[in-house]
Amino acid sequence: MIRMLTLLALLWVPVIADAQEQPDTEPFLPPAEAVILEAEVVRVIGTRDETIPQLGLDVETQTIDIQLLEGDDIGDTIQIDNDYIQVEEGDRIFVRRAQNFEGDGYIYGIIEVKRTSALWWLFALFVIVIISFGGWQGVRSLLSLAASLFIILYLLVPALVSGYPPVLTSIGIAVLVLFGAIFITHGFNRRSLAAFVGTIIAISITGFLAWVSVDFVTLTGFGSDESIYLNINTEGTLNFAGLLLGAIIIGVLGVLDDIAITQVAVVQELLKLRAESEKKTSLRDIYTRAMRVGREHVAALVNTLVLAYTGAALPLLLWVSSASTNFMLEANREIFAAEIVRTLIGSIGLIMTVPITTAIAVWLLKDRTKEELDAGEMHACAHGHSQ
Repeated sequence: MIRMLTLLALLWVPVIADAQEQPDTEPFLPPAEAVILEAEVVRVIGTRDETIPQLGLDVETQTIDIQLLEGDDIGDTIQIDNDYIQVEEGDRIFVRRAQNFEGDGYIYGIIEVKRTSALWWLFALFVIVIISFGGWQGVRSLLSLAASLFIILYLLVPALVSGYPPVLTSIGIAVLVLFGAIFITHGFNRRSLAAFVGTIIAISITGFLAWVSVDFVTLTGFGSDESIYLNINTEGTLNFAGLLLGAIIIGVLGVLDDIAITQVAVVQELLKLRAESEKKTSLRDIYTRAMRVGREHVAALVNTLVLAYTGAALPLLLWVSSASTNFMLEANREIFAAEIVRTLIGSIGLIMTVPITTAIAVWLLKDRTKEELDAGEMHACAHGHSQ
């Protein structure tokens, strides 16, 4: 709340100062609400270099003609200046239309290039590669992915916006996501059950650790501009520390699912070798050998997790390294501290998934014969085919 009030104060101070300097002017009337419209670049008239005095930056500004593809003025051609992103003739763009301060016309500005077509082509390539490599297993993984996105977009997001407890809601949604991700992809069998139970226990522990850590590190959830804007739009009704907790829980689901399924598969293969061997290997030995594989997998996944978060924050890291400020002070800021907590808690949850899931898999599969273990795999494939 303090940050929000500070932001509002910073925004209003120039307005108040300007009003005091010009007491005889008419009251300021804000422009009408902006409208986002799709348009097409029909002509690039020219390009020039300009300097932004306040920032001392040189920018390349285009003068272009655009044709509106929607809205009340559909089909109209308008000339605008563009200093945001370089465009070419034929590019589809999104522009913001707002009423000018005089109230007798509109001003337009480019806000984004339309990337939908390119994204669809990449998604099509993604689907082709998954199905080509995984066959029906790939189809099932796509179905589970669609189910996960549906649950997050149509259950989790509305529930959080409505003010439901973020931690409990996120854990409950995580259970639904994991159920779809594991059972749709791998079938209804003991192997899937072991991975599901192990992951649920691990995600519950991760949620508890995240809750303690967020309070211990004094994170508020206002580490980004988006959080501040959302807080203003929702009139301060959301618990942003809880939203940060929910983001941590949802963010680690994928890697926990990965490690759990792998550990169960390792246990299953070791039990099959045990069933084929004349010399019976003890269950303790099976657990120990599976843990060796798990340690190697965890080492790689922890590195992957850290690098993924680092890559996402790379521009911010470059800005901090180039700024003339104390690095430790910058690392102490919430935007960095939140990512550090997210990485550490996710890694701890990942590590704890290995022994928990391995023990559950050994216990659930210990009495299965080789034929039953093989039948479990075939059942999973047959189940996926029926999807």
